[in-house]
Amino acid sequence: MQVSPKTLRILYYTGVTAILLGAIDPLEGSILIAAGATILSAVSLFTYDRHKTIFTVSTVGILIGVALMWFLSSLGGFGGNSGRPMWYGLFLIPYPLGWLTIVITLLVRLFKPKPKSLLV
Repeated sequence: MQVSPKTLRILYYTGVTAILLGAIDPLEGSILIAAGATILSAVSLFTYDRHKTIFTVSTVGILIGVALMWFLSSLGGFGGNSGRPMWYGLFLIPYPLGWLTIVITLLVRLFKPKPKSLLV
């Protein structure tokens, strides 16, 4: 399937914007972060990006962490009066870890110069 470069560029910036805006509120913004990470992962797969593995693994971690966070929230959370110990929060670690990995990768891409082609 062929996707125009302009469409891929728009999707890329949409994914980056969604990831950054979703960080304002980590619970309600988690859906926005998950969608943005999925868009970035799809764009990197379409463009054969060198960071496609990082984006894909981080997206899977985000999706798992977000699903578990919403599941635990639907049960009343953890700690306090919920009856579940605080260590249940360890199940949520893939979510912030995946988000942080994607943000660091985006910053590296922003400030590190692109490799020069040998076919100049």
